[in-house]
Amino acid sequence: MLQERHRAVLGSVILFVDSSTMLLYPMYHRFLTKNWIYFHLLSFALNGIAIIGMFAVPESPKYLIGKQRFKEAKESLALMAKINGHSVAGAQALKLESYSISKPTLSGSIRDLLGDGKHRRNLARSILLWICNLMAYYTVYFHMRHLKGDYFFNVIAFGGCELAAYALGAFLTKRLGYKASLKASFVLTIVATLLYLLLRESYADALPVVMALAGFAIVWGCSTNWVANSELFPVIYASSTNGICNLFGRFASALAPLIAEIEQPYPMVIICFASVLATISLIP
Repeated sequence: MLQERHRAVLGSVILFVDSSTMLLYPMYHRFLTKNWIYFHLLSFALNGIAIIGMFAVPESPKYLIGKQRFKEAKESLALMAKINGHSVAGAQALKLESYSISKPTLSGSIRDLLGDGKHRRNLARSILLWICNLMAYYTVYFHMRHLKGDYFFNVIAFGGCELAAYALGAFLTKRLGYKASLKASFVLTIVATLLYLLLRESYADALPVVMALAGFAIVWGCSTNWVANSELFPVIYASSTNGICNLFGRFASALAPLIAEIEQPYPMVIICFASVLATISLIP
């Protein structure tokens, strides 16, 4: 749905807005009220507005061209032209067949996806990266309650680090590229977990800072993984690959509360090992 030159930045902006709820929710309960119903009524209303708003959003022309649905692609482009004050006739006169970005024989099915060696390897690697990222993300979040100090404040501080990771991560990803950003995020996660293991006994007061560093690195990796999906796979596969990776990632995240409850240092050792495995998978 996004132009390629804007994908890294706008994708991170979307995730920035999405993750802001992780900051607003603890602030709501810490400073306003423990009653959850008002927050959920607001969420319900916003979802209703989003559903209505989706009817005004044109379908992705890139997706329609990839599916060889050129007539619908022209209609979508014409609607975009109208919204942006450009010539509708110009959009309808485009020869979209020459812009086709997939072979007519490809259906966009999982069978076609797995039949291509390059896509198969990219999918396997992406699944591993999503598993490592989401497991680490939720393990760190659940571990917040074991840190000293006010739990709500710790979660709010971590949420602030998450927002910073999306904001700064977008800039870094645009400069470094997807693969280099993923490598850097996992290496930074390894550094943070090793610092935690070294400092947890003698410098316990420094652990929230170390956890913030880990959170920044993990969230940067999550953001890059999410945005890179449409770069790694043709548009006709992108939604399927995103769903497959997310499915495996959610299974891993379901284990996170169990991992977080294991006595330290084992949770951090697991995150460190997973990050090492992910980094190795990105070589070369």
